[in-house]
Amino acid sequence: MSKQGQYNYKGIDFQAKAALALFLQHLRLPSFLYIQLEAPNFEDFNLVFNDGRKIICESKDWKRNFSFSHLKMILQSVLKKNILQKNDEILVICTKLDRMLRFII
Repeated sequence: MSKQGQYNYKGIDFQAKAALALFLQHLRLPSFLYIQLEAPNFEDFNLVFNDGRKIICESKDWKRNFSFSHLKMILQSVLKKNILQKNDEILVICTKLDRMLRFII
């Protein structure tokens, strides 16, 4: 297997672990309906609630730090698709975070 294939499995594994962890965290909430994996027009997964609200989740297990430019890229992608509702949230799960982004957040 090439290195690129190995990275795909690593990313899928990280996404699955993040999805499972968030699913278990929200499972007991009465408003939580289901987890939506790889839904059309979305990248990774969403947590969906009975009031129509979604937590749009992006998981990034990269060797490099997740930075402002990466955050901007994700936000632009979501906004461009016109899928964001008024009460939706965007959650980015990453293994490495840029120092300046961490400080500001």
